Formats: sequence, structure tokens, C-alpha cells
Amino acid sequence: MKKSQGATKRRASLVALAMTAVPLAGVTVAASPAQAVCYETNYSASVSVYIGGVKRGVENTRSPETCNRNGVYYGKISDTYTDGSCLSIRYYDPSYVGTQGTSCDSAGYNYTFWDQNGDTIAGFRGQLVSTGALSPLYEHGAY
Repeated sequence: MKKSQGATKRRASLVALAMTAVPLAGVTVAASPAQAVCYETNYSASVSVYIGGVKRGVENTRSPETCNRNGVYYGKISDTYTDGSCLSIRYYDPSYVGTQGTSCDSAGYNYTFWDQNGDTIAGFRGQLVSTGALSPLYEHGAY
């Protein structure tokens, strides 16, 4: 009887663990990207990039030609957190995932991203160079 009770407790523990893991996974997968610039805004809009709840930098547009729907995004990433780390900007388009530039200070780094599939929508994340930690997914559209 003790063996049976032990097995029952283990099964109950696994079921409880699975029930808590499923909603957490659903939240992570279902989270939608935050809207960024070019969605009915002017080209001077910016996005604060948070990683682990800490503001690590700012992503800006850098040209009035950015939001004209020609599929070319002119951006600037700036590392505004003064701990000696560097912040990269990674783009996510259906046929492309890659780093567009890296900044190690508030002066920033200018970059250009070309749309890969013609829909003028792409996701981007900030990434700490030292740890690989990523920000939430942000979205550029109508660039």
C-alpha cells in the first residue's frame, strides 16, 4: 500500500507541475510583439529596449524616409545603460534572422534593414552581447 501511495503522490506532483507549466508556456508563446515606429507615427519615434526589466537602450528611426513603405528601415540602436556592456539589434523577418548592428554607448550605431518578403513588417529584439539575453519582441511596420 505504501508503494501505491508513493506512486500516486508522484503522479499528482507531475500533473500539478504540468498544469502550471502549460499556462506559463501559453503566455510566452501567445505574447504579441509591442508596436514600435511607423504605425501611424512620425519618423522620430523611439522604442525603449528592456531586458530583464532593466532599460538597456533605445532604438530610433534616423531618417524621414524610414516610414514611407519602401521596405527600407533606417534605424539607430543606442546602449544607454552604463555598465560597460554592449547592446545588439536583431531582426526577425520570415526568411531572415540576424544582427543589424551593435552599440556600446549612448552615441549609438546607425544601421539599415531591408525588408525580406515585401510586407514591410519585421520584428526586432535587443540582445546583450555579453550574455545573449534578449528583450521582448518589438515590431516595425509600414517602413
